Amino acid sequence: MLTSRAVLLLTFLVITVGTVVTGSGPHAGDIKAPRTGFDPRTIAILHADMVIALIFLTIGLLIALRLGESGDTQSKITRTAVIFLGVVLAQGLIGYVQYFTGLPELIVAAHLVGATLVWLAACNLAIQGRIFAR
Repeated sequence: MLTSRAVLLLTFLVITVGTVVTGSGPHAGDIKAPRTGFDPRTIAILHADMVIALIFLTIGLLIALRLGESGDTQSKITRTAVIFLGVVLAQGLIGYVQYFTGLPELIVAAHLVGATLVWLAACNLAIQGRIFAR
C-alpha cells in the first residue's frame, strides 16, 4: 500500500529532523560538544510541523482504509494504523511538554524512547501495508 510507505518515509524525515533538533540544543553532548549551528527554536517548529503533517497523512490512510478495504484486511491494517497514530500522538505530547518545560533531561529521554517506538510502529505499518497489498 503506497500510503503506508509514504507514512514510513515521512516518519524517517520527522525522526531525522528531530535528531537535528537535539543536535542544536543543550542535550547534544557535553558542554564542549559542537552544536549544529541551527537555531533550535526554528528547527523545533519545523519538526513539529512535520509531525502534524504525519498525523494528517495517517488520518488520510485511515480514511482510505475505511473506504477502500474490506473484511479481514481492513481490520488488521486499520488496527496497525490506529496503534501508529496513538504512538505518534503520545510522542507529540511528550515533545510539546519537553519544549514548553525547558527540556528537562528525563522528558528528553522519554522523547528519545518514544522516537524508537514511533519508528517501530511505522515499520510495522509499512510491513502490514505491503503484506496486504499482495
